[in-house]
Amino acid sequence: MLQDLLAGATLVAAVLVVYHHVLFPPLLRRIAALRGEPNPPPAGPLPSVGVLVPAHDEAAVIVAKIENLSRLDYPRDRLDILIVSDGSRDMTAELAAAAIRDAGPGFPARLVVLDENVGKVAVLNRFLPTLAGEIAVLTDASAMVEPDAVRRLVAPFTDPRVGVVSGGYRLVRPGSAGEAAYWRYQTRLKTLEARLGGAIGAHGALYAVRRRLAAPLPPDTINDDFVLPMEIVARGYRALYRPDAMATELECADAATDRRRRRRIGAGNLQQAIRLRRLLHPRYGWTAFVFASGKVLRPGMPFAMLAALCGSAVLAPAAATFAGLLAVQVAAYAAALLRLALPEARALRRLDPLAYLVAGHAAALTGALRYLAGQDRTAWRRAAGPAAGTPIRV
Repeated sequence: MLQDLLAGATLVAAVLVVYHHVLFPPLLRRIAALRGEPNPPPAGPLPSVGVLVPAHDEAAVIVAKIENLSRLDYPRDRLDILIVSDGSRDMTAELAAAAIRDAGPGFPARLVVLDENVGKVAVLNRFLPTLAGEIAVLTDASAMVEPDAVRRLVAPFTDPRVGVVSGGYRLVRPGSAGEAAYWRYQTRLKTLEARLGGAIGAHGALYAVRRRLAAPLPPDTINDDFVLPMEIVARGYRALYRPDAMATELECADAATDRRRRRRIGAGNLQQAIRLRRLLHPRYGWTAFVFASGKVLRPGMPFAMLAALCGSAVLAPAAATFAGLLAVQVAAYAAALLRLALPEARALRRLDPLAYLVAGHAAALTGALRYLAGQDRTAWRRAAGPAAGTPIRV
């Protein structure tokens, strides 16, 4: 009886791993093809837009970011740009002030300097309501946007049912071929999700929300660029994807930084699956299906992979089926580990996506365990208390 239970649990875990990684993407593509291309948004007047740029220790990129925003192809009388230096310990505030002055008197930008580092979530909660625009555009300091990106991003808001629009995302220098392949994969998924009526989450580098719909986030929110958009979707509004509204990420993280980032994202994936579980209700239609298949299963993948591996190892001596399953898993993990151990070996480049996938799940497992243990439940770079803002006149 116990062996039967173990066999059933191992097979369920293996099926979930295969479904999430292998079956779900083509299934999503097939369903999206059956539904056809979405209708383009109706033309309408350009809405007023507020752009919010949280910045913490961004001296390396803040001047380039402000120069980038000064080249936006958007009417300046309908644009409000707010740069928030969140307790920066470098020259972010001083460089930002000088860059705003250099952009000229007609550049509609403001700078606020926080004396303490409160974290991105606190910045969003405090300053999103202060933007002058009907539509709030959120963008990272290290992400450069195309001149027409804001026009393209806000165009779908002529439809009152639209609450969120996410822009496209690319890396100027991917850390590895595996990372580049991962982001191409994510772009394809988001395009298909939007065809089903709701893109799941947003790229933090560039996305827009209807400002009045942006509710304050819990202060310990980890993946704010997922939770904020999906809370709007949970209220019945649509989330769209505009890959032609492009943002390019300048920041190139080293391997250690990437592992820490993916570990934290892993904790955030578990947090958002728990807190947004109401999106699994059938009333959300295709959004519930995509959320379950793509996002709820994701934080469970490391556990399912471990369960499939351990269960197969225990059952392999008594059953050829599980011996074969164990052999496939061992071969895949060995190939990934070989590539991770020999990153410079050109002959192994085809293993990059597999290595990136396995390393990502390992980092996500660490993040999820830390979250369950209560060790990763505070907001990123969140200070102990609130901070006062010091406006800089420019």
